Amino acid sequence: MAGRLDDVQLFRRIRNRTWADLMQRSFGCDVLACPRCPGRLRLVALIRAPDVVGRILRHLGLPDTVPTRRRARDAPVPLDWVAAPTSDC
Repeated sequence: MAGRLDDVQLFRRIRNRTWADLMQRSFGCDVLACPRCPGRLRLVALIRAPDVVGRILRHLGLPDTVPTRRRARDAPVPLDWVAAPTSDC
């Protein structure tokens, strides 16, 4: 049908996308699909209190502290600096 937008064009036109739509587009998985049934999950709360988040993470056996910052790795070696192979190997 002429004048209809396909899914890609429609997705580009929507300015306020939900986080679930962005996760679907970025990672290719539907984060709201129930793993046990064909139903849909729904967000019921956001937990922003750091002490509550820490208690939940500890209960699940996950780390509850921010990892220490590590030094960035060095830049790759330019190709002209790498030694050329020799014929006596």
